[in-house]
Amino acid sequence: MEYEYPAPDFGELLPIWRRQVVEKAMLRVFELASEPWVIRDSALLAAGASSGLCHICRRINFVWILQNDLSSHPWALDAMASYTAWDPSHPLYVQIPPTSGWHKLPRLPLGFLRDISQRRGCPFCRLVMRSICIALSTGLDALPSVVVKGYGKYPIGPDCPAQRAFCYLTNVDKGYSQPSGVYSLRVWITADHAFSELRAVDIHRLSDQPVPYEGRLVSSMVDFSMIQNWIQKSESRNNGSSGSKLRADTLRDFRLIDVVDQCIVRASPAWRYIALSYVWGNCAMLKNSKAEQERLSAPNALVDRAVPQTIRDAMVLVSRAKERYLWVDALCIIQDDEESKNYQIQAMDRVYSSAIATIVAAAGADPSAGLPGVQPGSRVPFQHIEIVRGMQLSNRWEIDTFRSTSPRDILNSLERCVWQFRGWTFQEYMLSKRLIFFLPNVVWLQCSDYVYEEDLHESHKVDLPKNDRFSILDVSSSIERDSLVNVDRYHLALYYYTQRKLSYDTDALNAFLAVLNILKPIFRGDFVCGLPAMELEHALLWRPGSTMRRRKHPSTKEPIFPSWSWAGWAGTVAMPNREKQFSRITWIDAIDGTRFTTHDIRGIEDPHKSGWIPRFQHQEDERDERQFWFEPGRPALAFLHPVAPPPNGTHHRFVQPGRELLTFEALAATLPMEPGRMCMSRLKRSTPRHLSEEIRSYTVLDITKRDKYHAGVVYLHHESVKPGDKISFPYEMIVVSRTTHPRVGTRSGKPPDDDSDLYAWAKEFSPEEWENREKGKGKWFKDASSLLGNTTDLGWPIYDVLVVTWKGDVAFRVGAGIVYAETFHYANPVRKRITLG
Repeated sequence: MEYEYPAPDFGELLPIWRRQVVEKAMLRVFELASEPWVIRDSALLAAGASSGLCHICRRINFVWILQNDLSSHPWALDAMASYTAWDPSHPLYVQIPPTSGWHKLPRLPLGFLRDISQRRGCPFCRLVMRSICIALSTGLDALPSVVVKGYGKYPIGPDCPAQRAFCYLTNVDKGYSQPSGVYSLRVWITADHAFSELRAVDIHRLSDQPVPYEGRLVSSMVDFSMIQNWIQKSESRNNGSSGSKLRADTLRDFRLIDVVDQCIVRASPAWRYIALSYVWGNCAMLKNSKAEQERLSAPNALVDRAVPQTIRDAMVLVSRAKERYLWVDALCIIQDDEESKNYQIQAMDRVYSSAIATIVAAAGADPSAGLPGVQPGSRVPFQHIEIVRGMQLSNRWEIDTFRSTSPRDILNSLERCVWQFRGWTFQEYMLSKRLIFFLPNVVWLQCSDYVYEEDLHESHKVDLPKNDRFSILDVSSSIERDSLVNVDRYHLALYYYTQRKLSYDTDALNAFLAVLNILKPIFRGDFVCGLPAMELEHALLWRPGSTMRRRKHPSTKEPIFPSWSWAGWAGTVAMPNREKQFSRITWIDAIDGTRFTTHDIRGIEDPHKSGWIPRFQHQEDERDERQFWFEPGRPALAFLHPVAPPPNGTHHRFVQPGRELLTFEALAATLPMEPGRMCMSRLKRSTPRHLSEEIRSYTVLDITKRDKYHAGVVYLHHESVKPGDKISFPYEMIVVSRTTHPRVGTRSGKPPDDDSDLYAWAKEFSPEEWENREKGKGKWFKDASSLLGNTTDLGWPIYDVLVVTWKGDVAFRVGAGIVYAETFHYANPVRKRITLG
């Protein structure tokens, strides 16, 4: 039987017509379905009606859905569907006016969002609307004007106005990676076209008993015994690990707040303590100083002092969780003792990694905000509770943000918090063994693989991705698990850190120093202005990932870090693809003037003879350019290049103390560039999905005229250059390394160390003979092919370059990119001595 309805003549009747059509189709599905999630018993239907459930919700067996995996049960009506030719007579298909296409209904349709909002007498519909309004950060009255967007920065499918959005019901196991057999109800908000999924909200059952994974009632006050229990369970799951004991050298000037005696005390290595991570902001607060330290050391010294509310609440929390000591930077570091302060900053990695947990004050923009739920009246419960079929149902705490890529994306749940975007809090987040997050309406604890949520009676294990903070800095993690090479860990940490903001540009390195201290053992060398000395060529090629601003001293307005370091620029920093690179730089020792290479300082002449084992990123294939190395018996430490344990060749010095100038010899040339939208990783013109509109991309023109499109891509970060501007200043390109690109050329073997193949090619190349290739003339025709997507004339056809400007005898970096090596050599490059400032 076909269901056809005449089209109304008036546009204002169209929404009514659409809703009526879908409503009839929904009722038809419920009438025909015989599965256990649909109620057909007349007595149960009558009981549902008497309890206020609407004509849709009274037909849904909520009890069954909360206990069974809906996706694993076949749907009899689905088996009737034709996938080769849509059958208009099939009960699952509906034609939504005014389109002519047919759409397949979900198995548990709830209806258009607009209709659900009008069923105000139905407790489940009220709960759905309350949950959706929280998820969309809007009120019920403003909902019709809201546009629902899909997950991710560039979601699949178009956005949908809320007044046209459709909802359906499914369920999801609350155990994440470990099935628990307890389910949440998941309501999907979809577009009215093809019911494509946009956003989801979760609803679950509350239990008065501590049944694992069942919902837990969240009150206006935090349950301190719950937090104490979380810490104990986490420690037991980590073999009793509470935190590494403080080393003797860290104890120098190390102080803690004694929350029992209400004062600042000198720490003992055996003491357990909790740390606090918060945003300083711009408000005045009590700080320890040379003048205050003696007074603050007296018992009860903090009782009557103006301690900021966040710190005061943290002291209460530590005490109620049956701990005694708290570390807070403002009070535990003598702020006007520069020697002691710098020493403590150098030890931040040990301070946070030694704490049994770190309290994260993510609910405020300064220390006056407090920790919601610690003091009476400091938070409003987020749960909206309705009684459905005798069960207490509640919305789950809202976790989705603009960066969420899927429902309940816990790794991106802090994107609305000021704390998430402050530079200093990054290393505190990365280094802590356990994090107790205080958000405006909820508390949760995260450790290496477990998450404890306040609205659940039990924790759940989470499969965290390889770029999670625990994988990045866990240098004991196996390469079989995540394949994170030393430079990968560095790149990911740097990428996330540089997205954050600092109040003072001078803090750019100090706020990242603790992370560098953790990474130092897997590089087996020092860092030079934030760049690993053992992989300096690779690190020099950092790329701007957003608009960049030169960091300058607030009083002198002079640059405070060198142009070649990411620390010298404010903005997101990304790193090049980890292709195999062959250095083309000869370094000049900053003290004695001797020449050396990074190969020299790594201290490994022949890695195979030294027992090093090569591995490849994707497969055991020597043609794979993404190679890394590890030592026998130490599979957890993966290196981009083999490096001997200290002492290796680190006696060579890249910079002089106090003078951050790099001196080296390299090829230099100038190639013409023009504004473009070329993406360096894709090597083609790209949309904002692949290339941020903030990046100033420039196309290198091919002076050999072999490729009418380009001969490379450069990202500039010169402050005078705006997107789309032509270059108005003199510049030069400096070769750092020779490499390849996934879209270009060959990568087998090894290129000559002196690039003699490129010199010979440039000497013999004739543009005229190349132009005749289409006519089948000239010796170049047989071996000539496009530079884009195929092979080039030579292997390893890419140069990694820096773009520099000159002020006198000193060059300053203003960009980085890749250039076809053959084109570069055709520009008659000169090898010269360069001082980079």
